[in-house]
Amino acid sequence: MDGLPRIEGFEFYEQIAETSRSVIWRAKQDALERDVLVQILRPETVGHEAIREHFFTVVRAMAKIKSELFSSVLDVVYEGDTPYVIVEDDHAESLTALVRKGALPMNQLLEMALKFCEGFKILHEETHLVYRNLKPSIIRVMEGAQPRLVDLSLAIFETPNCRAAELDGGVIIGTPAYISPEQFRAPDSLDTRSDMYTLGATLYTLATGETPFGDLEPMAAIRAKFAQNLPSPSDLNPAVSRAFSGFVARLMMRAPEDRFPSWDDAISALHTLYAGQEPEGLLPAGYDPARSTLQAPSAAPPRHALRRPLTRPIPTGMRSQPPKPQVDAAPHLLLVLALYLLLFLALGLMGAIRWKQLALQNNPPPPQTQESPQPDDA
Repeated sequence: MDGLPRIEGFEFYEQIAETSRSVIWRAKQDALERDVLVQILRPETVGHEAIREHFFTVVRAMAKIKSELFSSVLDVVYEGDTPYVIVEDDHAESLTALVRKGALPMNQLLEMALKFCEGFKILHEETHLVYRNLKPSIIRVMEGAQPRLVDLSLAIFETPNCRAAELDGGVIIGTPAYISPEQFRAPDSLDTRSDMYTLGATLYTLATGETPFGDLEPMAAIRAKFAQNLPSPSDLNPAVSRAFSGFVARLMMRAPEDRFPSWDDAISALHTLYAGQEPEGLLPAGYDPARSTLQAPSAAPPRHALRRPLTRPIPTGMRSQPPKPQVDAAPHLLLVLALYLLLFLALGLMGAIRWKQLALQNNPPPPQTQESPQPDDA
């Protein structure tokens, strides 16, 4: 989309995101003197009646739900035949900026995963929508580290025949590194478990700093989902617990029926991880790494596992400080022992000197006399 959009009553000044169907801008709404986000459908989308009608059905559904994960839909305005969706501006930044600084700390990974699972649970229960397009570049992070999703243009309803292939024009919708295998094989029969896979792929990037199959071309990355295994996050990042790697592996199982049966089950597993424990039945019965996109975590003792339960139960906001690094106490213990030994020797030496002084005071040496010279015999 070339140049700044022009809508009466709005002053556009920054493009913040785009997809194959829409572009999202930040603008100032003159009447209310506030910043808003404006989602504008691309001309080819506006001209496709089925896509346009489907999009506004999604927007109406999203306007009814209340979840911290999704920005609130404020209004829909028209400029000619072009619709504009006005969305709350939370002044967030892209999560990609955080990933560039490196993988997220373990406590933030758990909290981020919990916020997403709770948000997708609400999305599924209240709208029966499948988001389809989760990836780090479209996730925005508010002050207080609350993740937010703005773009809804690729969401579809979870129905026996959602007509996704028709709406998508026969092309693969989504980013190959993050889409679920069924988005490629069976786009018309998606359900909420497809979002579990894309969440797992997103958490993989947040835990390792790497894009799943990011070194492959798009179609090769899609084929790799069915035949190759990525290294476990805990094998790439020593700060990630093996139990959390198992959680991500469960989300990224190739077959939907091997993933968590529901978002409640995923949330329950995260609560157990918060307690510093490994959930029972985290991986499906008869787990075979070949059924997951991830390799099994290394069998080596997990020196990076959670060492104690987190001190608070369910988080209300992410910690801003990373966990303190573990310090090897052995060198410090040797130093303390050496200092104690030196102190003991110094006290012993001081005691010996004092004892000698007291001995001299109590038993002074006899006075020395000089012998008078004897006169010579006459």
